[in-house]
Amino acid sequence: MNHTLIELAQAMINTQKLPTFLCLHAVKHVAYLRNRAHMRALDNMTPLECWTGEKPNVSHLPFGFSVKIYIKGINMN
Repeated sequence: MNHTLIELAQAMINTQKLPTFLCLHAVKHVAYLRNRAHMRALDNMTPLECWTGEKPNVSHLPFGFSVKIYIKGINMN
């Protein structure tokens, strides 16, 4: 999971062209989001829900960002 958090944080920093000194904050943000996302391994519960027994409130999170997906060996242009 640590590797996943680092990769997601680096992707956020690179996509938004942010300075690298914000890496720690990006990792914290990614962990915050991942703890509120459903996981198949937890029977589609969130890690926070598993820990506290309550569904997390995500109404404060923005919705509707564009994303780019890179598949190794496939040119999307």
